[in-house]
Amino acid sequence: MLTTARRPTVVLGGSGFIGSALRRRLAADGVPATILSRSDPASPPADNETWVVGDFAETQTVRAILTEGADVYHLISESTPAKGNWDVETDITRNVLPTLQLLKAAVDARVRKLIYVSSGGTVYGVPTAVPIPETAETNPISAYGIGKLAIEKYLLLFQRHHGLDVQILRVANPYGPGQQPNRQQGVVANLLYQGLTGAPFQIWGDGSVQRDFVHVDDVADSLIAASNYGGPHRVMNVGSGYAIAIAGIADHIEAALGLSGHPRIHHEARSFDVPVNYLDISLIRREAGWTPRTDWSKGLKATIGWMTKTLPLEFVPYDSGPVPSN
Repeated sequence: MLTTARRPTVVLGGSGFIGSALRRRLAADGVPATILSRSDPASPPADNETWVVGDFAETQTVRAILTEGADVYHLISESTPAKGNWDVETDITRNVLPTLQLLKAAVDARVRKLIYVSSGGTVYGVPTAVPIPETAETNPISAYGIGKLAIEKYLLLFQRHHGLDVQILRVANPYGPGQQPNRQQGVVANLLYQGLTGAPFQIWGDGSVQRDFVHVDDVADSLIAASNYGGPHRVMNVGSGYAIAIAGIADHIEAALGLSGHPRIHHEARSFDVPVNYLDISLIRREAGWTPRTDWSKGLKATIGWMTKTLPLEFVPYDSGPVPSN
């Protein structure tokens, strides 16, 4: 496992799915961390944590928690691929513009490094070849991907003109314990919850769309690797290095839960879903010493164990609200 340096650390979005996994890793390693979240912690903060309740868009709140020499993890995103296409203005005002204020504050505070979680699943658009390297063209087909790419460009701009050390991780589709179902992201959590509650699998299109799924603990490790990395590559992919079709995910869940012929409802395919996406992760392996360690079947089993232990497994009628996104 990669070594975590005990530097002052700020986690923006520490109560989210990836943020919670990163916090567990930082707490285990005794790293002092200030956590920004819009909500109170679900459980008492770790001894090494200082919890700040506030909005990312509140510039003074963000400035107050940045310190000289700190590592800053920017994990906040208040949009999804589906939602962003209908609410482009909010995507800009809640994600892009507050990030610009963060960059200015980071320069003024003289932070050591800013690590940003971008989207390996959306910034590339429809790939011409797979696996997708960092050098591939970036032509996102969703407002969400455009927003992520815009933030990437501003990070690189601030590095060039203001000397801000930045690292961009284009993360594939994270899954694992802690991912909440019945939301607009997280196909593994959504399908797993449907299987556990007896609800039909809800699938966009015919299920042939292929995605790269990486365990959230591996993502947390990649963030640590990014903070320690001092080489020239500012953008790195984080994924499993292979793809699984959505229908295949449903098949694996059926097998893991001992189901047979579980009903499936197919919805009309979405215009922003690329047919296949999986990432070339050779750069981060070579440069930062990171590689995914969690086997897919073991990761799925652990997610099942967490979900059955933690969540109320009650049937949710999907005609009463939006269909969860893949």
